Amino acid sequence: MSEHLSDAQWKPEPLIVAGENVRICQIAAAPHAAFALDSFGAVHLFLLSSHLTIRQKVEVYSNQRWYPMIGWSSRTLPTDRASFSNEDGTKSGEMTGFHLKSEGWRWEEPWIIDVDVRKHDKE
Repeated sequence: MSEHLSDAQWKPEPLIVAGENVRICQIAAAPHAAFALDSFGAVHLFLLSSHLTIRQKVEVYSNQRWYPMIGWSSRTLPTDRASFSNEDGTKSGEMTGFHLKSEGWRWEEPWIIDVDVRKHDKE
C-alpha cells in the first residue's frame, strides 16, 4: 500500500457482519485475504475459505475387558463401553466407520497408537 491510513480518503462502504451493518472505511487486500478498517477503528480480516485451515483432532479409544484365565479381550459385557469410543465413553463407533467431512478435508498425519501411560494399561 503506497499511502498511509492517515493520508487515505475515507469512503464509507456498508457491509453486513453477523447481521449488523458495519461501516468499512478502508480495505487492504492480499491474494488470499482482505483487511478492513471500520469507522470505530476495528480491524476485520476476511480469508478465502480455500486458505482457511480448520483442524479437528480425532481421538478414538480402544476398550477391552480383562478376564481371568484369558486375559484382555475385545469381547466386552453389555454394560461396558463400546469396543471403540471417545475418551469418556459417551460416543461409540468403529475405526473403519470414520469418514472425512468432505472432499476438502484431508488427514495431516496417519493414524497412530498413542501409548501414553496416563491413558492406557501396561498390558
